[in-house]
Amino acid sequence: MPKQAARKRSVLFALIDDEHYEALRYIAYKEQRFIADVAREAIGRYIEQKSKEYPLKELVWSKGGDTA
Repeated sequence: MPKQAARKRSVLFALIDDEHYEALRYIAYKEQRFIADVAREAIGRYIEQKSKEYPLKELVWSKGGDTA
């Protein structure tokens, strides 16, 4: 099986409500997934929804966590 290219990722520190955290934790537990995976999926769906209102083609991508 071919090896997939690694995705570039950035660290996001976010203060969220306890209720949201507990919901993410519960969903992750029930689906036997990491909380980070559930959060990434939720963020991805939100961005997909909002990109209809704010087209991402106008977005200037930052270089992110590149240190090299």
